[in-house]
Amino acid sequence: MKDCFKIEKIVADIYLVTEPYFRGHANLFLLTGLPFDLLVDAGLGLCDLKKFLTSRGFRPKVVITHGHFDHIGGLSHFTDEDVLVSPLTAANIVEKRLWGLNFLKPEYFDSQHTREVIGKSPPEVCADFAIRLPKMTPSEISEISIGERLLRIISLPGHTDDSIVLHDEKNRMLVTGDMLYDGGIYADFPNSDKTAFKRSLNHLRTLDFEYVLPGHNEILSRAQAMRVIDRWHSWLC
Repeated sequence: MKDCFKIEKIVADIYLVTEPYFRGHANLFLLTGLPFDLLVDAGLGLCDLKKFLTSRGFRPKVVITHGHFDHIGGLSHFTDEDVLVSPLTAANIVEKRLWGLNFLKPEYFDSQHTREVIGKSPPEVCADFAIRLPKMTPSEISEISIGERLLRIISLPGHTDDSIVLHDEKNRMLVTGDMLYDGGIYADFPNSDKTAFKRSLNHLRTLDFEYVLPGHNEILSRAQAMRVIDRWHSWLC
């Protein structure tokens, strides 16, 4: 029996959670500590991510990097007190036209795996896709403390107007959502802004980090991240 989720330890207190039946799945990073474990993004929501994590002893709260379907769908399984979200992201999430659903396509699913874990064919999954949003209490959070980690939240619009990254200055780590990853750039959504995107990429260059936990694909070293920044910047010009 295949699983809905795959979880692997990256370092002692960080796990990567993925939904392997969906090609191009988002990377969901779980940073463990006290007083709770921080889950960065919530995935598609076709299976119960909160149940998956709590059954393994985690105590997740979720912070959302931006309001696209593959990052917010799992909010269906969380409650208001579990969700850390900015006012702008909270406003975007209730606007279905901003979910990026043009990239929810049957061909992006592994057909056999999807039928096994969801009980539907990929076309049925896409046709039936919905997000049961919890009541959310948005707040302007500038930082989150998890154990010995202090994560500074930085607004970096471009991919979407609500895109954020999380910067752990002490441990020289960035969690970037879709603001940066090694792959194609997407800057044509209704709330994308190419000029803002270029400014945000330039801002990333100024941050002190050793590695990047991106919203998709492989973890990046600083050198790899800088090459992606250069490439994306040239594509936007």
